Amino acid sequence: MNEFEPVVERAELQQVIRVEHVIGKGTVDSPVRKVVQFWTTDGILIGEKGINELNK
Repeated sequence: MNEFEPVVERAELQQVIRVEHVIGKGTVDSPVRKVVQFWTTDGILIGEKGINELNK
């Protein structure tokens, strides 16, 4: 095995809630920006990204 290959030591299946926020007025000074958050059903924030960053 190559020493640089990622190894998954543990995986967990968990139900999450996805929340999208739209921020901004859609003007040059305040462009529209979308942010998505991922929350567990226990109320713990586990991730947040700009929606345009999700495909990176």
